[in-house]
Amino acid sequence: MMMKCGAVACVLALLAACVPLAAAQHCPIKEEPHPECPHGFMYDAGGGKCLKPFRHEPHYYCAEQGYVVEGNQCVLYQYADRIPYCRDPHATLSGTTCTTEETCPPDYRCRFGYHLTADGTKCYTKCPYTGRIQYAPRDPYCPRGVLDAHRHLCVITKTYPADFRCPFGYDPSGDKCVAKHFAERLHSCPDGLEFKRGGELPPVLGVGADEETCISSGHCGGHGHPYHLRRE
Repeated sequence: MMMKCGAVACVLALLAACVPLAAAQHCPIKEEPHPECPHGFMYDAGGGKCLKPFRHEPHYYCAEQGYVVEGNQCVLYQYADRIPYCRDPHATLSGTTCTTEETCPPDYRCRFGYHLTADGTKCYTKCPYTGRIQYAPRDPYCPRGVLDAHRHLCVITKTYPADFRCPFGYDPSGDKCVAKHFAERLHSCPDGLEFKRGGELPPVLGVGADEETCISSGHCGGHGHPYHLRRE
């Protein structure tokens, strides 16, 4: 009985001795917190000071000729002349003027001294001395418009300014048409600086999530982020 109890005591003692070692392997080592730095600064553990990373505005450009930087993209503006057209499909376009024609039968009248016959088909005159009747053809005329003698019709001409439209793929822009073509906007940084977006940087640097910047790299600053630091 004594031997069993002794063996149990030894096992318990060994377990008690191993627990602190195992716990130490799984428990994180407590680190001393860094001093709080002003906004935009980082703590340099090596120097024990708050320092500010060196930043520079990125240079944005377009790779293709004719493109210009607009916002976060490159845009090429291509212009074209407007195309005149007539709303009325029967109109005739001349330059920027549309012309339409209406036709109608002419009216008829008799020359001076003649009168229309009862049936209205011809003109006549009667000599007051001899009673002789002389006939003559009617003269066509147009109360409105111009007489087309070949067609024996009255032609009423109307004109109005043409409308304008843009070629396919273009949009109106003043007295021109414009088409926009888009391309990727490129960026570059001065030598030794790296292009970064705010979401890729520690919040303590004060760079907005949508902001873009050039920042120097290669030196370990606070929180293990490699940025060159400068004294303020």
